[in-house]
Amino acid sequence: MSDPVLTTTVSCLDRLDIYKRDKPFELRFPAPEGFPQKNMVVSEYTDVKVHDVRGQENQLSLEKNGFFVMKLHQTLEPADFDSTETIRSKYLPQVAEMLKSRLGASRVIVHDYLVRKSHKKFPVATGEVYEWEQPANLLHIDSTPNGTRQVFNGLSQGLRNELSSKRCQYVTVWKPIAGPVLKWPLMMVDTSTVKADVDLEARDMVYYDHVVETHLVYNSDDYKFNYLSNQTTDEAWVILQTDSGTLTGTPLIETPPTLAEADFD
Repeated sequence: MSDPVLTTTVSCLDRLDIYKRDKPFELRFPAPEGFPQKNMVVSEYTDVKVHDVRGQENQLSLEKNGFFVMKLHQTLEPADFDSTETIRSKYLPQVAEMLKSRLGASRVIVHDYLVRKSHKKFPVATGEVYEWEQPANLLHIDSTPNGTRQVFNGLSQGLRNELSSKRCQYVTVWKPIAGPVLKWPLMMVDTSTVKADVDLEARDMVYYDHVVETHLVYNSDDYKFNYLSNQTTDEAWVILQTDSGTLTGTPLIETPPTLAEADFD
């Protein structure tokens, strides 16, 4: 079976000694005068190989790769994702039920959701606040074990009692609003090529009223990057973020448009 390989550019956290002393952080609001917006130093790595998993979807799993492709059966139009009510009443319940069936889970709890719509000039800054969240162009994992414990502790006492003796996984479901995806497709690192103790660094995303801990990712020549060419609206990535068992979360990034424009169109 063919496994087309493309190349792209990936941004990763620099391996600096300062992070042994100072935890990476990023403020999600304007920094006070004289205080840095962030302390992260990032570099771009070019000619990164990306493997297309099209035609191999049935071979993927959370246990082996940290991600898989799930077929959705929904009738939402792109404009429906502008409506919080529609997302919560129609889309999220369907995704939860399909995840429950696919994973064999006893319960699926939807923690939050985010709609991204790339501005035509992104990643070139416009000097204005974007109406929608833009593609994530830094290699990362959406949560850490500690960050997921904070989410768990925010559940009701009844749910915590029910789930405390069970294996729990925090996963992200990513799908395109419109398709096929020709720009900013999602790209993941196969977790079998990630060494969590040396490749990952916890980072604080600081908001006005709370802090979210995520993982940033150092560069490694060992990584195997994967994407799904021409992803359609009924194809969703399911990506492992944390696992109460032994599995490592999955580094991900939305691929720069240079790859998409050169190789997808």
